[in-house]
Amino acid sequence: RQININLRGTALCCQAVIPHMRAAGGGRIVNIASGAAYQPLLQQTIYSATKAGVVALSRVLARELTRDKIVVTVVAPGATATAMGKEGAPAPEDFERLTPHMPWGRVLEPREIAEVVVYAATNPSHILTGQVLHCYGGASIV
Repeated sequence: RQININLRGTALCCQAVIPHMRAAGGGRIVNIASGAAYQPLLQQTIYSATKAGVVALSRVLARELTRDKIVVTVVAPGATATAMGKEGAPAPEDFERLTPHMPWGRVLEPREIAEVVVYAATNPSHILTGQVLHCYGGASIV
C-alpha cells in the first residue's frame, strides 16, 4: 500500500502532468518525500524506502526535464504535527519524545511545510531543480 501511494502515486502524477507542462512551455513539479529517506525510522522500512524512491525519481526527472523548462523539486519534511506523523512513529509516545530534541522546542506545523511547498512551486528561478529542500526545523543539527 505504501509503495502504491508514496512511490507509484508520485510517478503517476508526474507522468500525468508532464505532457501538459511541455505543451505550456514549462512548469514546476514539487514532490513530497520525508526526512525518513535520509534518517530511516525504525520499523518503517517500506515508508523510508518509498520516500527515498521519491527523491531518486524526482532527481532523475529534474535532469531529464530541464530541456522542457520543467523544474522538479523535492520537499522533505521532518517530524510534523499531523495524525500521520503520530501514527507513523513506532509508538505514540515516541512522537512526543521528539519535541525536546527539536532546536525550536517543538515539531513542525503543517502550515510551515506548506509554505516551503508554495515557495518551491512559485519560485521563478530554475535554481531549485533537482534539489531537496530539507525541512527538519533544525533537528539535523542537534
